[in-house]
Amino acid sequence: MRNVTETVKQLIIINILFFIGTQVVGDGAYKMLAMYFPENAGFQYWQTITHMFMHGGYMHIFFNMFALYSFGSALESIWGSKKFLFFYISCGLGAALLHTGINYYYFSEGINILAENGFAKAEVLQLLNEGKINTQWQEIMTVSQFGDFTSAFLGTVVGASGGHLWCDSCVCFYVS
Repeated sequence: MRNVTETVKQLIIINILFFIGTQVVGDGAYKMLAMYFPENAGFQYWQTITHMFMHGGYMHIFFNMFALYSFGSALESIWGSKKFLFFYISCGLGAALLHTGINYYYFSEGINILAENGFAKAEVLQLLNEGKINTQWQEIMTVSQFGDFTSAFLGTVVGASGGHLWCDSCVCFYVS
């Protein structure tokens, strides 16, 4: 059994501390540290980094940390700790950027449909930021458009590095 490298060990510890912390503190920590859509009132600039260390459950963190352990030390041994950490953070940021871009597409599509049907963007944003929806929106959009629109705005991004770095994000890609 090979030894885990120092940076990988520290990243695993940070991820586990974030996970335990959110389990202890609860929903408030999750809302503060997971990443929201930029037009959502819950969005904070630090979430572009903190979302990388958030996980949706025990299996999510287990498989992410298993993948980080399995592949991270080998890469760190080859590249060195600075290049490996740069890769890790870059993939997390790239994943967040790509995820936000896809959500922006779905959100914009929904806003355009609603605007064409007489709804003002400001009113739609206000309702969404209050955690509400107008049931008329469901009559205007298809089921998938409505689902994509609301989940793009209301959903959060977690764990866009770690295991996803190795499983999904070798090209910095993440889908929540």
